[in-house]
Amino acid sequence: MAGYNYWDLSKQAGKSDYNRQSTMSTTDIRAELFAAFQELSLQVPEMRAGQLISAVGELCADIHSRGLWEATDAELLEAIWQFQQNYESATDGDPTA
Repeated sequence: MAGYNYWDLSKQAGKSDYNRQSTMSTTDIRAELFAAFQELSLQVPEMRAGQLISAVGELCADIHSRGLWEATDAELLEAIWQFQQNYESATDGDPTA
């Protein structure tokens, strides 16, 4: 249709570039995901667990157009890393800032 832009659907749903480039198994990614949430919760202690998970899910939706229900573990892990980078940049690495 003229005037409309369509997303390239050549990628399979649920398959991010991270998934294709990684040799990690699903179990390894899941273990890393939970460890990353634990590390993030220690880095941002003022946020409750639900708030932290929700914030990462919203960021994942911004990055991959899929939130908590649709995202792969690898996509959530990427969103955690991005959240950490954003938090560190905003606080200059000082959690009391």
